[in-house]
Amino acid sequence: MVAIDGPAGAGKSTIAKRVAARLGFIYIDSGAMYRAVALWALRQKVDPGDMHRMEQLAIAAEIDLVPGRIRLNGEDVTDAIRTPEVSGGASKLAVIPGVRRALVAKQRAMGERSSVVMEGRDIGRWCSRMRRSKSIWTPTPASACGAGWGTCGPPEKRLPKARWRRR
Repeated sequence: MVAIDGPAGAGKSTIAKRVAARLGFIYIDSGAMYRAVALWALRQKVDPGDMHRMEQLAIAAEIDLVPGRIRLNGEDVTDAIRTPEVSGGASKLAVIPGVRRALVAKQRAMGERSSVVMEGRDIGRWCSRMRRSKSIWTPTPASACGAGWGTCGPPEKRLPKARWRRR
């Protein structure tokens, strides 16, 4: 298992996808998992404030991650989960403890079955319990700017290469 941790906008997804492809591992896009549950909740017209129902959806959701695609209950929802409405719903879901527990359990199960690359804020906190050794690489904010993962000022002020610190 490879875990890539770091702040929003640091390039975690970009690096995680590349590492997974290079190693032939499964890329676990945790954000897409939250978006998939949010999409299902929107389709079912579930009130985002109904934490119990949201947790039940997260538990029941059959989420499959295949290279470049995400399936929810057998349906390819790769494009459908990238709308602003779904992203907003995912943000609301992510703060519900029961939803987080359900999706973390699904991520752990994937990590136990296969070789995976996971990314996300604080992903190292729970995935480190799954393996005896831990190596988490976190991009420094300055290196993320230099790698072109956002706008951090004029090009001459950005760093030419990403630098990573091991923790």
